[in-house]
Amino acid sequence: MKIALDYDQTYSADPYFWQGVIKLAQHAGHEIRIVTARDDRFDRTEPLIHVEQIVPVIYCRGVAKKWHLTHFGDGFVPDIWIDDKPESITTNSSAPPEGLAEWRANRGEAMPETWETLTLGIGRDMERKRAKDQKA
Repeated sequence: MKIALDYDQTYSADPYFWQGVIKLAQHAGHEIRIVTARDDRFDRTEPLIHVEQIVPVIYCRGVAKKWHLTHFGDGFVPDIWIDDKPESITTNSSAPPEGLAEWRANRGEAMPETWETLTLGIGRDMERKRAKDQKA
């Protein structure tokens, strides 16, 4: 399966939980990616850069996610969408520039204290799985 996982208010609501879901999905052979309405030119923050180390992140720049992936997703069109705002899958963002500027100024993103340890642990687990699969 191809699974799209939203970032803001979905993944970011409980990164530890979603890291486990990502790990489980990958281990089961599913393709999972973070698909966000964010604009990579302005909204690629430190927490997202860390997420990019273990799972691809697709930035849709406010364009409807399904349309963006259909045209620019390099073959990644999800079978399953996990999103706190399902309307963002089929509808472009209506946020005005002033609203985005305010959101960017006040988003208050912080790295979880043990984020790096968690990320590295998942990376090691995935390397072990690849090594085991290559031996088989």
